[in-house]
Amino acid sequence: MPEISRGQGVIFPENVCKDFPMSRFRLARKLFAISLAIVLLTHLNGSQPVQAQEQISPYEQTLLSREIKPTTESLAKYLRDLHPSEEQLQRAKQLIEQLGDADSFQARESAMSQLLIMPTLPSEALIAASTGDDPEIRWRAKRVLDVGKPEAAKTIHAAMKVIEAKAISGLMPELLAAIPLCDKRYLIQSACDAVEAAATKDDAKTLRNALASDNDEVRVAAINGLAAALKEDATDDIYPLLEDKNDNVKVTAARAIANVGDRKSLPVLLSLLESEDISVRVSASAALRQLTGKHFGFAAYDTADKRAKV
Repeated sequence: MPEISRGQGVIFPENVCKDFPMSRFRLARKLFAISLAIVLLTHLNGSQPVQAQEQISPYEQTLLSREIKPTTESLAKYLRDLHPSEEQLQRAKQLIEQLGDADSFQARESAMSQLLIMPTLPSEALIAASTGDDPEIRWRAKRVLDVGKPEAAKTIHAAMKVIEAKAISGLMPELLAAIPLCDKRYLIQSACDAVEAAATKDDAKTLRNALASDNDEVRVAAINGLAAALKEDATDDIYPLLEDKNDNVKVTAARAIANVGDRKSLPVLLSLLESEDISVRVSASAALRQLTGKHFGFAAYDTADKRAKV
């Protein structure tokens, strides 16, 4: 058996060393080491496969923790459940009464837990209970409101952000119906963004009907959704909103029309520079710059006297 020589951790038979010049021997040794490393890495990867995991957003995680999947079916059910049935309202009333159960601490705790997991927090009934005569019910109703309202807001915000990010269609009636339930500006905005992202031509009829809604924010969302779905074909439906009673609706309509290069919204945008709502003045000013390509030195935050001089 030939003698074995060792060099830098790699073993070679002695006769191989004699047959190679030194430079070739070093090259062979390096190639052997590389080949060995490749074999070892392949073996390790084969025995412990690394699987790429799909990134899940924090908003999706919030929904999944509440057993809401980022699908049309699951989100539609969640959004519909935001509108409690008469049966659910009666159940909420019973649970609120149970908050004051004089015989069982466990019953009082159970009532709180069940109120917190209802699809829609019965805020009006809880607010009334929090000012009632029973001190136990008052305290527990306040606790449910303190805990439940932020959680409910977190869930609806997550749902809207997921719908926007994934442009999940087939939810337009449920989305529009959810907007009046949003009681904070960021929730309203996320719902409007979801409508715009999810809108398709199939939603045109629903969105046209929503232009006549009594709710200002629903009309705003419908304008943006219709414009996103139909582009310039939406202008005929949006023109009447240039005369809406609400400045935010008017500026939204004007911007939607201006975005397709239609200058008929110019007079409305100019008039809205004097709106009492700062956000409307900012939006109108930005739309005018976009439409005309000119800067007017207008500052929406200036006093009325300064704005009048521009």
